[in-house]
Amino acid sequence: MNATAPLLHAYRAAGAVIAAVGGMETGTALGAAPGALYVADLTPLRKLLLVGGGAHDALTGAGLDVPALMRIGPLAGGGYMACRAPRQYLVSAGDGADLSATLRGAACALTYDSVDFALGGGSGTQDVEDLLAEGCPTDLAQFDATCWIPTQLFGVEVGLWRPRAGHYRVLAAPADGEFLGACVLDAVRRRHGELAGYDDYFAIQRTAAGG
Repeated sequence: MNATAPLLHAYRAAGAVIAAVGGMETGTALGAAPGALYVADLTPLRKLLLVGGGAHDALTGAGLDVPALMRIGPLAGGGYMACRAPRQYLVSAGDGADLSATLRGAACALTYDSVDFALGGGSGTQDVEDLLAEGCPTDLAQFDATCWIPTQLFGVEVGLWRPRAGHYRVLAAPADGEFLGACVLDAVRRRHGELAGYDDYFAIQRTAAGG
């Protein structure tokens, strides 16, 4: 796993609280205001890739509902599970909810490093959709909250998930993290948005859920 989150330098420059999350240094708190357009770096969340004929049984054995091809399902604490190719499942832990030992110990399970950004907030859903329209060639309106969306963002291959209107998760290869993060953060700031810390993000989600 990478030692630092892709947006760590931006967090330091913004005066964020820096701490280790899941063994990775990142910005945890900046006091991002609920309702403001933001990008947050959630790369420290643990991920597994389950591949091959035993993957489906490993997931059901861990008590998970297996999504259909190119579909995604939410897990506790902002985690998710996606079937992004035949017999290939990406599983991400949520905040404070690690993946089960049963799943981690499965023969078909591989540790998976991936950049993981969250985009949300702003004026209704328009700010986020406008930002993505700038950098993404795909018409995202055709997809719902159950879809795993393979596309590009600012020229980088990504997987997108929209857990609810105006909120997206953006996954990419670790090698693309700093470039993609800089592009997304610049697009957010040009729209008068801000950088949100790891803890800020989950606080915003709890507020939105009424928790």
